[in-house]
Amino acid sequence: MKLKKIVSLLLTAAVSLGVMAVFAACGGPKDPLQFDGIRGNDNSIVAYYVYFDKSRLDDSSITEIEIPAEDAGKPVTEIPDQAFQGAKYLEKITLPASLQKIGEGAFNGCTALKSIAIPESVTSVGMACFEGCTALATVTLPNTTTLFVDSTAFDGTAVYSAAENWSDGAFYIGKHLIASNSDAKKAVAVREGTIQIMSAAFYGKSEITSVSFPSSLKKIGGNAFGKCPALKSATFASGKWYYVDGEKVKHYVPSDPEEAAAVVREGYTLLCE
Repeated sequence: MKLKKIVSLLLTAAVSLGVMAVFAACGGPKDPLQFDGIRGNDNSIVAYYVYFDKSRLDDSSITEIEIPAEDAGKPVTEIPDQAFQGAKYLEKITLPASLQKIGEGAFNGCTALKSIAIPESVTSVGMACFEGCTALATVTLPNTTTLFVDSTAFDGTAVYSAAENWSDGAFYIGKHLIASNSDAKKAVAVREGTIQIMSAAFYGKSEITSVSFPSSLKKIGGNAFGKCPALKSATFASGKWYYVDGEKVKHYVPSDPEEAAAVVREGYTLLCE
């Protein structure tokens, strides 16, 4: 009788282990990440995007996540719109070097998230991406001008509220000028060390009359000073600046501050040789 009970217990344990193994192999209950294929022209899967299992949003045990660089042998390249929205217990997430795009509102409302490091591979961080991440106090952005960050990406975060990240009404993260607010001064002096001003950063700031750019600057995004009719003077510290029109013809920005301001107001993406 005892032998039968022991055998029964062993069988039950074996079955339980088998079930757990199946769950683990299938990205079971301990894995909150889900993946979906990005298909190429021939309909074959060429990459994957990743998102959070919405049925796990109230799971307080999920505080840290590391997104893998691959799934099923294909690179994980995208976090789509609202992919992790509302994951309120998530404190830390590690992004892979394969990642290229982070969509709109991807981490919106992740109120426990404390820090984020954007890999150098990422070229786009979408609108309101980290909006409402109230604990987010540390953000690391790559020192590259291939990165685009929407002007609203960090609204409502601790890094957005920190006074040291603001100057002349402009919001900076590392070497990037991201956005501006109603405190933007009439005469804006972009911080030395800045390599890029994001698209639409000063869009619609009608009070700005002049702007001076540092020698470190390499790129001014499209419409960074769009709808700034009072802007009459733009001074570049150094470098040869240009833009390319629809016919791919390179045009150089005049050195005269008034003529340069006219080009800046047009909303071209400006690059430094």
